[in-house]
Amino acid sequence: QQIVPNAMTGNILDENHADVLAVDTLNLSNSGIDDLTGIEHFVNATFLDIGGNGATALGAWPPALLHIRGNNNYFTLPPLPAGLQRLNISFSNITTIPALPSTLTLLRCRSTWLNVLPALPSGLDTLMCDYNLLTSLPPLPPSLSYLQCSGNEITALPPLPASLRWLSCTDGPLASVPALPDSLEWLDV
Repeated sequence: QQIVPNAMTGNILDENHADVLAVDTLNLSNSGIDDLTGIEHFVNATFLDIGGNGATALGAWPPALLHIRGNNNYFTLPPLPAGLQRLNISFSNITTIPALPSTLTLLRCRSTWLNVLPALPSGLDTLMCDYNLLTSLPPLPPSLSYLQCSGNEITALPPLPASLRWLSCTDGPLASVPALPDSLEWLDV
């Protein structure tokens, strides 16, 4: 009602209204929203921030999203948009992440309740998964340049890609580190 008032009739959204179709950024952070039903009708939105709201579950995403940011009380995520490039769901009660799209370049899932990560896409550049309940990491993609996995229960890291420039894996039971790539600029273990 605040973003597209002309597209509203009472509490009913005209999903084909020009104002709805023109929205490319949905910054809904700290808006007191408990129900995100209908968000999928903003079909041209490429950026969505839903952080700081009371929603505990989500419906479908707008299909054109490139960037999702949110730190909510939700526990599950619906399937992610096929073209998603950046997913930041840190500081949430999330327990699982659905399959990641092949287009994803950044995954930030810090301080959640995750105990396993899905398969990582081959083009992922940045993985920040510190302070979760992880005991291991999936195979790391060859494109990864930034890995932050501190504060987990990880005892061993998978082989590190040749592209890795940053590695931080402190505050956990890590017993050994695999061969370090020549590209590494920062190491904190």
